Amino acid sequence: MTTQYIKKIPNVAQKNRLSRNGKDYHITVINSIEFKDVDVSDIDLNDDINVYIFGLGINSGCYYLLCGCKEADTLRQKKVKKLYIIT
Repeated sequence: MTTQYIKKIPNVAQKNRLSRNGKDYHITVINSIEFKDVDVSDIDLNDDINVYIFGLGINSGCYYLLCGCKEADTLRQKKVKKLYIIT
């Protein structure tokens, strides 16, 4: 499913991401500013999650997938005051 979005990203942007991050992708659920104030000791990072991809976004040359994830929303509601997902 992600292939339909990724093939719309210019090759130069894909090469930049690959050199910066390697082959792995990530979803940021709690940003680095909030993370220092959040206790995540009770979270099992090996749990399976379902991520839904809604589309492709771009901002100042940065491409990103717009995603939704019930498990991430639940985590943010329990752990963080603001509810948003940064991808």
